[in-house]
Amino acid sequence: MGCCGQGRAALRAAAPSITARPPPTHGPPAAAVLRYLGGKHVRMRGTVSGRLYEFTRGKQTVVEARDVPMMVRTGLFARH
Repeated sequence: MGCCGQGRAALRAAAPSITARPPPTHGPPAAAVLRYLGGKHVRMRGTVSGRLYEFTRGKQTVVEARDVPMMVRTGLFARH
């Protein structure tokens, strides 16, 4: 008759091993540069990202690519 420790060892040997996978790494979101064509200064929240952006007339600002289409459609921004 075997020891109860041998039974546990047999179960471990028969069970498939499970290895933890590291979570997928995501790089920084894609970005685009926009130039504000409107008044002196404006703050705008990205409709997709929810990020708050600050724009000054004629200055370039880096914006998450997901927010660009809606901003350009307003006519107040130009892609650089």
